[in-house]
Amino acid sequence: MSVDKSASRGLDRIGAFEITIDGGELISMPTVPFGWYINIKSDSSSSTTVSGQVSVDTNALSIDEIEKSFIIDKYVIDKMPDEHVQLRVSLTVYQIQDSGPGIKHVFDNVSLNPQANK
Repeated sequence: MSVDKSASRGLDRIGAFEITIDGGELISMPTVPFGWYINIKSDSSSSTTVSGQVSVDTNALSIDEIEKSFIIDKYVIDKMPDEHVQLRVSLTVYQIQDSGPGIKHVFDNVSLNPQANK
């Protein structure tokens, strides 16, 4: 997946994230980052939520590392032949701050990176 680079420039020290996938599915998560808890919830309405939280701040990730960690694809037509399903992916990340609560960043309409699926 890929987010708008101008909006995500310099976004590092991410301590938590949530990816919401509507009309698609999580194909692969090649590795679970060291020191992270990951939760995947997939319901019958063609919606999947993947969330994660770091256990130790020193294992925080950059936005680039999160983008490369997931392979998402739209549903193949034959899986849901009676429905018109449009893919929508959103990403919410929480950036760790030295003091106080983290900063929330929301990216709607995240695009799929065609190179990630090859």
